[in-house]
Amino acid sequence: MTVASQFPVIETRRLSLREITTADVAPLFAIHGDPEAMRWFGKDPVPSIESTKVLIDAFASWRLLPNPGAVGDCNSNPTRL
Repeated sequence: MTVASQFPVIETRRLSLREITTADVAPLFAIHGDPEAMRWFGKDPVPSIESTKVLIDAFASWRLLPNPGAVGDCNSNPTRL
């Protein structure tokens, strides 16, 4: 089993938590490209769909790190993206 196949999927009656994939680029851009939404993330909005694809690749690479849980916190290094 590879690391890529080990991503957990958690489902309830109302919610499904799964890995973000390139199929999610449009809805992710709708959020991460919206200045008002990104105001609460503390980051600038992404300028394009292509930038959103780069963001998705960054998210995917984080779980290959020794401690991927620390990447997404408020103190993460912005140069990782």
